[in-house]
Amino acid sequence: MKKLTDAEEALAKAKKEVADEAAKKAAKELAAAKENAQVVVTQTGKKIKKAVAIQAGKTFKVKAKVKLVDKKKKHISKSHAAKFRYRASDKSIATVTKSGMIKGINKGTCTVYVYAINGNMKKVKVTVK
Repeated sequence: MKKLTDAEEALAKAKKEVADEAAKKAAKELAAAKENAQVVVTQTGKKIKKAVAIQAGKTFKVKAKVKLVDKKKKHISKSHAAKFRYRASDKSIATVTKSGMIKGINKGTCTVYVYAINGNMKKVKVTVK
């Protein structure tokens, strides 16, 4: 194994310190953004309380948006990840696409989770008849 010179060690240490500072800054920004926002799930302009019911084989589109608590603050940047991610708890009951389209597969109940880029999450109970 090659031994590092003093200059190489100093450079490596400086790079690590810069990376640590950048990580701390990003964590602070994410924490501030999470405190300042709420996820609201809607369907055609109406706020969904907590549950939806669909027929097997049919689809249902949910739209999510981040509602800022403090209007003076900005939304978190979406340059590194999708603004929202969707996940179904039981894919044998219902599936959900990247755009929020829920499709009923079989009779039953499952939960669709909507994750915002700022770390907030909202649950929607889906009943397939």
